[in-house]
Amino acid sequence: MAKIDDDLISTYFYIQKRIDRAKERIEESEKEFKHKNFYTGVQVRYEKMQSVAFKLEAEVIDHVDAITLAEKHIKTLQFKLKHFNHFLNGLNSLDRNYFTNRYKYDYEGLNDRLDSLIIDEVKEIEEAANHCFKQEKATMYRVGSNKSNEEKLTDFSNMLEVLGV
Repeated sequence: MAKIDDDLISTYFYIQKRIDRAKERIEESEKEFKHKNFYTGVQVRYEKMQSVAFKLEAEVIDHVDAITLAEKHIKTLQFKLKHFNHFLNGLNSLDRNYFTNRYKYDYEGLNDRLDSLIIDEVKEIEEAANHCFKQEKATMYRVGSNKSNEEKLTDFSNMLEVLGV
């Protein structure tokens, strides 16, 4: 079996921890955003005194994009966890212990039949998750930062329209 398959399968035994960490990152991001300085200030830039303002529209868009992406990531992980647990619960205790020992605790042991079974199941879950969520690699990054200011303002206007503001 390829090391990549082993690593992918191992991640399934830690999905709940990944969900918990993603939720903690969302909470931390919310706290950070609420404590940001919204004031205009004066700074020295390029040997000149310049007024520097908090760009509310861009910051809100970036924040909402990051939270939305994180929530999508959590939903994807929850989907994977649900189906993986369903798979594990359908096994007898010996098979379940083999998988736990082999992929969670890194014990050496080979059972080609069981290894093939879990590889097929994890690949099916991955394919289903990709199909259901049209998943791109979900990571916490600032989605809006690659957009021009005009695109960000258009996004912000659309967001306000959806909210009815």
